[in-house]
Amino acid sequence: MSLFSRNDIENMLKSSHIGLWKLECEEGKQKRFYANDVMDALLGIDHEVTPEERTEFHISRVHPDDLELFGKYAEALTKGYAEIIYRYIHPTEGIQFVRCSGRIDTSVKEFVCIKGMHQDITQTIHLENEKVVEQRIHEAESLAQAANQLKDEYIERYLEERRDKFLYLYQSQHDMMTKTLRKDVFLEQAKIYLQEEKPQRVAVIFIDIDFFKEVNDVLGHVMGDKVIADIASIIRTSVANKDLICRYGGDEFCVLMKEIPKAKLLDKLEFLNGKFQLDYGNERGEQHVTCSMGAVHYDASQGPVDIVKLIECADVCLYKVKGSGRNQFCVSDYVKQ
Repeated sequence: MSLFSRNDIENMLKSSHIGLWKLECEEGKQKRFYANDVMDALLGIDHEVTPEERTEFHISRVHPDDLELFGKYAEALTKGYAEIIYRYIHPTEGIQFVRCSGRIDTSVKEFVCIKGMHQDITQTIHLENEKVVEQRIHEAESLAQAANQLKDEYIERYLEERRDKFLYLYQSQHDMMTKTLRKDVFLEQAKIYLQEEKPQRVAVIFIDIDFFKEVNDVLGHVMGDKVIADIASIIRTSVANKDLICRYGGDEFCVLMKEIPKAKLLDKLEFLNGKFQLDYGNERGEQHVTCSMGAVHYDASQGPVDIVKLIECADVCLYKVKGSGRNQFCVSDYVKQ
């Protein structure tokens, strides 16, 4: 008698955000990618798609830096069994760390049929508490076993070795309070993007929290940290996944928006200005928090551009805003000197 009913397993998979998938590879035909509802939600698919469209959707959102690794995983799958941890760019949630495994269904003879599981382990990767991390992985493994997902000792060793590496990688590149890029990482990635991809039009936004010292003085540094984290959250959820965000200084943020028309930049700044109207209070007092923004828009007709030059122009606009009352924005077009 089975320990779990089919309904038990489906409920556990749904509550634990573990998606199931099937891939059919037939010579001369496009790959067919099937998924249950949980899997489509994890992929960010919110409408009806064909199996062929699902394949293209999934591949297009594998993180560019992990495409080579994913290709080796896909090749290994066709030989029997494989597992991978890679980054997936979710349409609304941003970059996620995904644990995915699959095995060939040998009962299917007409074509290659691979079945597997997909789980978002982003929160597990980010956890700093070692005991909590191990408990979450143990829970995930138990659920996978309940769903009859075949694993062996190699997988456990692999996860153990990779977990700390991914956690270190994330922490080395991000400011942990705001979950945005560190300044040096931002500058390097922006430099590579501008030099190698040669964009047609981009924008840099410099954001500064108005009178932030007063927040710390009136409400305390704990509330000050919350204000910084809240502003970062607004920025992260208001720009595209492809854009780069960093905590540039204590209460300053910098955003590189990729391939954006100037009209859309103005709309985005107007939107952000409306979102940056926040009220905080505790037993020490109350404080209304706003932000000032300086932005510069660049198009390819100006020739090659350096990220530092764009930031300097955006900073000039920011200081104009500070000099004219704050809680607003100023935009200029980049003119190469």
